[in-house]
Amino acid sequence: MDSKHSESNVSGAPLPRSGAFAGSLFLWLDTDGYYWRTSHILTLSAGCGSGVSFSTDTYTADPAKEDDEYLLLCAFTERFPKISSFVTFGGTSFLVPYLSQKLRAYGLPDPLSVAKHTDLALRYRALYFLLGLSSRRLADYGEAAGLSGNADAAYLASLTVCDAYLDLFSGDDELLDRSVRDDSLVLTFRLRSALPRVFSLHAAPFYLTGSKERLVLSSHIENEKVRLYFSDFRSYEFLPNEGYAVHRSVSSFVRSSRRIPATRDTAYSLMPASYALSDPERARSFAKAALSYLADSISLSRDPS
Repeated sequence: MDSKHSESNVSGAPLPRSGAFAGSLFLWLDTDGYYWRTSHILTLSAGCGSGVSFSTDTYTADPAKEDDEYLLLCAFTERFPKISSFVTFGGTSFLVPYLSQKLRAYGLPDPLSVAKHTDLALRYRALYFLLGLSSRRLADYGEAAGLSGNADAAYLASLTVCDAYLDLFSGDDELLDRSVRDDSLVLTFRLRSALPRVFSLHAAPFYLTGSKERLVLSSHIENEKVRLYFSDFRSYEFLPNEGYAVHRSVSSFVRSSRRIPATRDTAYSLMPASYALSDPERARSFAKAALSYLADSISLSRDPS
């Protein structure tokens, strides 16, 4: 069994991003099979750090040597006897059950059993739709993050730059400009975190584009008004004749034949576009509602678990 300690970075990406995973241990496991009883651990990479400093411990085992795997796991549990939180990619379905079964079989303590787990494959699953990835493999997410190199703990830490895609849906970024272009209300924001890759997203009546530190939200204007969506759509009823939704506390005064339960796509009121143009706070409130609707349209969630 070989063990190696190193300080590393991957393609200059922050490791990990902005303290979002402060104190977490990043884990990567490579084996020669999927079933724990009949396969062997080849490499276990564990790392932690922040900013541009990242410490990695890499353990390798030779399947031909009977005790190598046991010695690898002993070294790992001695180095990390207590883990408060850890991060994997696809660990929910593979690394966690595989490693736990191995530790149990060897009669070793399992530091993962009581630790908080973040699976980046779940955390970033909506990026598959947002960025139009060809698959949900780690390599595709890595390409979207501008990464290169082999998968290990440091690579996973660098992948957290993808949090920038999640942050842009908060609507808390600096509003730079608001205008009307080609029958659309256009709001431009400066993002707090640069995006690794350009993207665009269309979900009528909105069009969203992101490039580096800029986010542009466009909304179609119809009869001088734009749609202001409600996130709690189940609390609203849609009035087909009027073309907008009202809260159930108000809809009770409307004849039942003139109202139907609102859906995510029909739970909106109509706001004069001039309101957003004249008042930056109204523009920000409109943007937050629109971004929430767009996030829901691709099932974007910061904590899918």
